[in-house]
Amino acid sequence: MTDTPRWLRVREAARVLNVSESTVRRWLSRERLEGLKIGGVVRVDGHSIEKLARTHRYADVREAQGHAAVSRWRRLRSRTG
Repeated sequence: MTDTPRWLRVREAARVLNVSESTVRRWLSRERLEGLKIGGVVRVDGHSIEKLARTHRYADVREAQGHAAVSRWRRLRSRTG
């Protein structure tokens, strides 16, 4: 992992976590994910996505899906450098 966090759009974060965009927005508002607004576009911190995928209740879902969320995250990271 790099020292600089990778910022994803809400749609990308939803795809990585295998949830809807509204779920990602709800998690942002409840501070389960970290994010910010850049030029009117909400970005989600990649490190907080990894943390969520490893912890809390989502870990049970991730495990049941054969660790698909982490696999998607790694594929996305490898494509974008």
